[in-house]
Amino acid sequence: MDGTYAGKSETEITGLLQAQGYEVREIEVEDEYLEAYALKDGIRYEIYVNPQTGNIIKVEEDD
Repeated sequence: MDGTYAGKSETEITGLLQAQGYEVREIEVEDEYLEAYALKDGIRYEIYVNPQTGNIIKVEEDD
């Protein structure tokens, strides 16, 4: 999913992630990225989005 356009607003990012089966818990600004905390199949994820381009930078499991 890295490089996928997710959007530049919380609404756009939430919509894309929900369409992919994620339950979005929170989106916040972390360092220079928008960081979405989401749940899918019982696993918590942190999804980093570049606010300038709207692209997903990385997705990692949140322990």
